[in-house]
Amino acid sequence: MMTLDNYLAEKLDILKADGRYRDFAVIECDADFPDVTLRRGQFYGRATVWCANNYLGLAQSTMVKGAAMNVLNDYSSGAGGTRNIAGTRDWHDRVEQQLAQMNNKPAALLFTSGYVANWATLATLGRHLPQCIFLSDEKNHNSIIEGIRAAGCGKVIFKHNDMDDLRDKIKHLPANATKIIVTEGLFSMDGDSPALADMVQIAKDYGALTYVDEVHAVGIYGARGSGIAEQQGVADEIDIVQGTLGKALASMGGYVAASRLMIDFIRSHANGFIFTTSLPPVLLAAASAAINWVMNNADARHDYLKQVKKFQERLWHAGLIPHRGQTHLSLVPINNPHHCNQVAHMLLERGVYVQPINYPTVPKGAERFRITLTPRHTRDHETHLIDELSALTRRCPVFNHTAQIKA
Repeated sequence: MMTLDNYLAEKLDILKADGRYRDFAVIECDADFPDVTLRRGQFYGRATVWCANNYLGLAQSTMVKGAAMNVLNDYSSGAGGTRNIAGTRDWHDRVEQQLAQMNNKPAALLFTSGYVANWATLATLGRHLPQCIFLSDEKNHNSIIEGIRAAGCGKVIFKHNDMDDLRDKIKHLPANATKIIVTEGLFSMDGDSPALADMVQIAKDYGALTYVDEVHAVGIYGARGSGIAEQQGVADEIDIVQGTLGKALASMGGYVAASRLMIDFIRSHANGFIFTTSLPPVLLAAASAAINWVMNNADARHDYLKQVKKFQERLWHAGLIPHRGQTHLSLVPINNPHHCNQVAHMLLERGVYVQPINYPTVPKGAERFRITLTPRHTRDHETHLIDELSALTRRCPVFNHTAQIKA
């Protein structure tokens, strides 16, 4: 009879054999980001980070860090309770007001992470709204998938970014059902975006609500920095916007923004909001400073996107990406988990840290690197990455999933 320990070990061995076992790179000092001190396996030394979600480099900003440090003089290090029981500070109200303003919505609600914001909100809506049916993009994030699953209501999956398929599926649903179309403004593992104006029109035609996850776009796109919906000119027609404080906004936490009535309903019913300790003031102060910067520095954000475009031209001319990206995310296909891990290991030995993206984050056979440039990366950083990755691709043709690493 197999023991529990044997069962667990067997399952972990399967992950290792498949090249899907995850070991963490431990960063010991990142004050000079993207150059950090890092240890992973037998490696210990300095490396340049090319896979962080600190898209604007604001997590190292003296403005953001200073705002966080100043708060510690007047507030406790932790919230010490749920929002309902001694855990609400004026900083929660302040940041929720800022997020509502940034998204041009009447109200916003903070959660402990972007994952929880999706999971708790979608589960709440699906459980409570009458005859609720979600229409979800097939490549939506796991937090969306799990939120819809937890809702226990109807769901329909439409083809990725395919508005014709969405229209074909929604027209067969009951007219009196509560229909919610759920998608992402920017799909982080493919770097693409849906035609949100078309989605909005479909929602109008069939009386559906719209829900857009902007976690990888918030802080970067749009005049106020709220994301892709704003960039595409339809932000005001999205019913519920979800986002994060943990990427471009340099802190931690998640949020949804919507009508006052919708936010009050979620606040009053979402288990993932009600039954957890709230965000500490120090993180909210950092987020507040970052939001303020984003909303008042559209030119700097535009310059960042121009920097990304030039960088992607260099990657494309070096044959490292199959096409020029339309967003700030640069996807390098490897298409083999073992090769992905090996190339990442060899890059780290050369002072370049990129994280292999393997199943279940992406489908099997679609393994890749997601390279993220920030304003803190220099031209020399770019050249180092391109030279080292190009040298390795000559030893391992990464676009051919049957290729073998050459000794």
